[in-house]
Amino acid sequence: MMKMPIPYRLIEPGATVNEVLVRHPEVAPVFKRYSIDTCCGGAMPLESVASRHGIDLDALLTALEYGVEPAGETAAAS
Repeated sequence: MMKMPIPYRLIEPGATVNEVLVRHPEVAPVFKRYSIDTCCGGAMPLESVASRHGIDLDALLTALEYGVEPAGETAAAS
């Protein structure tokens, strides 16, 4: 199945790692895949984290957004 582009950002570049995890805990594996610290580095904005780790910000945001479950959907419904 081909993934379609997301027309707007669900997750903003200025959001911190912790803010994203509080709103969307299901994206924790995405942070792990990118080796992003969700503990001590959790207070950093995503744009800073991406820059510090040499990660393409757009790729990170897209990966996080595809990791977010649509409203009303649960893992059991999949």
